Amino acid sequence: MTRGRFGWLCGNLRSTLAKKRARIPPEVKLAISLRYLAGGSLDIREMWGIRTATFFQILDEVIPAAKIQIVSAWKKSWKWTDGQKIEHLREIGEGFGFAALSGVVFGGCIGCIDGLCLKIIRPALGENFAEIPNPANFFNRKGFYALTMQGVCDAQRQQLRSVSIICPGSVHDSLAHACSTLAPQIRDKKLPSEMLLNGDDAFSCSEQMVTPYPGKGLSIEKDGFDFHQSKVLITVECAFGMLHARWGVLWKPISLRLDKVPNLACATVKLNNMRRAVHSQIPHMRHRHPTRICAFAFNY
Repeated sequence: MTRGRFGWLCGNLRSTLAKKRARIPPEVKLAISLRYLAGGSLDIREMWGIRTATFFQILDEVIPAAKIQIVSAWKKSWKWTDGQKIEHLREIGEGFGFAALSGVVFGGCIGCIDGLCLKIIRPALGENFAEIPNPANFFNRKGFYALTMQGVCDAQRQQLRSVSIICPGSVHDSLAHACSTLAPQIRDKKLPSEMLLNGDDAFSCSEQMVTPYPGKGLSIEKDGFDFHQSKVLITVECAFGMLHARWGVLWKPISLRLDKVPNLACATVKLNNMRRAVHSQIPHMRHRHPTRICAFAFNY
């Protein structure tokens, strides 16, 4: 993160971070939290000379604030009409390279969807995440405890434009998607008629969700379709890979209470989107008004 981006983010969080523990400057609180998200551990305490309790209190203060403030800055600056939203979706599909990636086979595709398992420590019984009756539900087929994150990305900058984190790690991608707020919109055909999402065979094919043909020994036409569909779908795998590579907190089980993990994951997504935005979209420290920092966020 550049000095300018850090200054912009700190400026937007300053009023919130100054309310508690005023003796610790907002810049220090933000630096501690970013270092933790980047992969730092409890050695951050010694680096800044703070107690363990203070360290976790700072995380509880900064991470939810970062999640909320980045989006609110976008909402204040962008009051889009329905026509502008449709035009923005069309730019994502056409201008962000999906047509070029697939040889114009997937014109109108506005995003690729897939799931990612977020490693967590074993949840405790009765922990406040919709009340956990059985922690074993979070143990997935890959051999670790996890939460399932559903994400939709674009092509050019591979930014995650929509995420949903509400299901335990043992839940299949199709069910996790069905539980999200995005699924009813796809099912009820809320997208413009010429636009669609692209998913793998874990999702159900519909008029606004394209999936590959199932089975083996397919015809040349179907096999060719699956080739181009997979070629486009790999963008979401790349987006997850870059998110995971950038934020070291995702490399190991997240050692926070379970109900705090979704906020942390959403914060890493938004900070990663901010980092990947083109330079002209990031305001410098001398700019006091929020600009397009979150114009690429559908919902979180």
